[in-house]
Amino acid sequence: RAWRAFGGRGSLPVAASLPCAGEHEKEAQLLAHVLSSSPPGDVTGVCEAIESFGIGGLSRPFGGAGGFAPSAGRWLKVAGGEKTAVLGAAARLAPGPRFLEVGAYCGYSALRLALVRPDARILSLEADPCVAVIARCVVAHAGLSHQIDVRIGHSEDVLPKMGRSAGCKIQVGGSEQTLRRAS
Repeated sequence: RAWRAFGGRGSLPVAASLPCAGEHEKEAQLLAHVLSSSPPGDVTGVCEAIESFGIGGLSRPFGGAGGFAPSAGRWLKVAGGEKTAVLGAAARLAPGPRFLEVGAYCGYSALRLALVRPDARILSLEADPCVAVIARCVVAHAGLSHQIDVRIGHSEDVLPKMGRSAGCKIQVGGSEQTLRRAS
């Protein structure tokens, strides 16, 4: 369903033939895995599929099913395992239903946040357009496009525009480097 929603025709292609393959082959394979191994609309199932893909890709010394050399696996940057509990606890303590995530990656954290806070409206920013489209597909497959908005752009560019269009000033905690591009 998500494949067709983003203009795909026919059956889901193998990950290597997706337009993002190559530089983003891992993420394209993740999307193919999620779409083929989790039922549409099952947020928990989608999160479990992301986790199983990540664990399956790790090398054996790190608990995965990949090769035996520590460098044989690939790393999937999601806040899984024990970090999921920390994210959930922080979300439960947050005042109000609006959340901003800087760095959507594949959409996993936003999905976990939505599971804990069904009242939440989540805006997730992703600087890499290919990864953002993959996150949008994952979110759509989970059935949460109405709750999670994945936008393309760097926070340094997107946040000031959002503040102006909403008629408010956006304050961001932490150091000034939080919104600066890495050089």
